[in-house]
Amino acid sequence: MSVPAFSPSFSCTSYPFSSLSRVLSLTSLLSIPPVCSLCSVARFLSSPLFLLSSHSPCSLLFGWVFLLALHPFLWPLRLFCFSVSSPHGAGVCLLASVSSLLVRCPQRKFHGVARRLSPPIKDTLKEHFVFQYELLQTRPLTCGGGYLKLLDFPEEQSLKEFNHLTDYLVMFGPDICGDSNVVHFILKVYNPVTKEWTEHRLDAPPRLIPSPLSNLLTLWIKPDDTFEILIDGSVVRQGSLLKDMVPPLQPAKTLLVGHEAEADSRDEAETKKAAASGIPNPAYFKLEHAHRLRNINAVAMELWTVEGGTAFDNLIFANSIDAARAFAKKTFEMRRVKEEELRRHLDAVHLVWREEFAEKQRALEAEFEEAEASSSPSVLDRLTVALQQMVEATGLSPFFLAALAVSVVCLLLLCCGRKRRRTPPPRTQNEEEKKKR
Repeated sequence: MSVPAFSPSFSCTSYPFSSLSRVLSLTSLLSIPPVCSLCSVARFLSSPLFLLSSHSPCSLLFGWVFLLALHPFLWPLRLFCFSVSSPHGAGVCLLASVSSLLVRCPQRKFHGVARRLSPPIKDTLKEHFVFQYELLQTRPLTCGGGYLKLLDFPEEQSLKEFNHLTDYLVMFGPDICGDSNVVHFILKVYNPVTKEWTEHRLDAPPRLIPSPLSNLLTLWIKPDDTFEILIDGSVVRQGSLLKDMVPPLQPAKTLLVGHEAEADSRDEAETKKAAASGIPNPAYFKLEHAHRLRNINAVAMELWTVEGGTAFDNLIFANSIDAARAFAKKTFEMRRVKEEELRRHLDAVHLVWREEFAEKQRALEAEFEEAEASSSPSVLDRLTVALQQMVEATGLSPFFLAALAVSVVCLLLLCCGRKRRRTPPPRTQNEEEKKKR
């Protein structure tokens, strides 16, 4: 496979940014070296790295087609840049103080964007193929996609004609909605007999654990027809292209019908006998080099999102896993370290805040209880308040009401005193006899 030299342009231009939705970039907050300043990484990786697509100001909006007519509810993906303070002063080192991400912001919308690859990936025969990008969910995700599609898009057509029905060669990336959480790996293979494309999905795909930190997604297809899927540099799924795709990439020679199909669940001898007696498969062809991909000339995304805020960055194609790892070391790993530092710092800040808040709450409660205990009204205060309420309710003179209240109290005391003077109980006969004696 031919490997073009990578020569990035460092001319940056200011673009107006929409204030409709702003996404906070951890990269910009922590002054992480931005992707544009890391374009020089491609210089020593130029031999194994045959496409670098970093969403940086030096190529902002260049070559990307935002699809406004893909769906009635489609919103384009937007590029956001975030400036941070620079010790050299504003404008002195713009490339070292600006970072940008390709971000899907509107909620409950379809999104579409596509870009031509120049030059295209003509053939991966007997070559390693590595497709890698970073994904950051800036909002908690319950339903949305983060996958990308690699296309063989006709040269005579405009990318504006790309839509959800457009055929693709490879689809890779996470798709989460409710209980469903998978990292898609889908291949489409052209059948020269039927002249049709058939879709083959990875059996038992891995999951992507939701995280507020960036994730690195890597698809590695090897020339021995095997593959690996890596998340954050660790292998989460590996297998054979010929054995682990559903349906299998290699069509069967014969089709089992009737009783022969039922015999497929019996022992191996009966299965072979049934296969021999099956009808020929009209779609059969001999697949050679299952790893082979040809004429990948565009990358696109066509996604639905509920929350929005999914950010894409540092998309690369390589024919060497070492090149992809070296690039990730200079980009993803540096960003991840800063994100971890920020998370630990925020956790510590939140802990101190919660402790201080709890202490203040306890102090306020104690002060309130003390105020209640010291300001409890006396009996005279309660009587005064009651008298004022009666004056407001009846409109009578307070002196009259006071005299009336005193009279009522005296009557109550008099009645209580009389009740206490009870007549002695009558003497019994035994008591009288004892008295006479």
